[in-house]
Amino acid sequence: MITRDTSRILTNRTNRIPISRMYPPRELLTRARITAARIMAAKQLLTDSELQVREIADRLGFASQGYFGRFFRNKTGLTPNAYREAEKRKQ
Repeated sequence: MITRDTSRILTNRTNRIPISRMYPPRELLTRARITAARIMAAKQLLTDSELQVREIADRLGFASQGYFGRFFRNKTGLTPNAYREAEKRKQ
């Protein structure tokens, strides 16, 4: 049951936290979606095609194969070639 004291505490806590801090900005959500889409596309191209990693990087709009490799490894824990090999072993 919410008493007068509990209600005051909840109100005070709520008033201290601006609503903008409770939710990430739209820019971050959009970036996260773009990143997720690029990773999904990269995974699909790595498993379903024989394209070289540099060609995949180019198709996905990365400035270089090296940057794509670092980006992919940072998000998945594997290099693009290691991911491709791991997926081949699963099949």
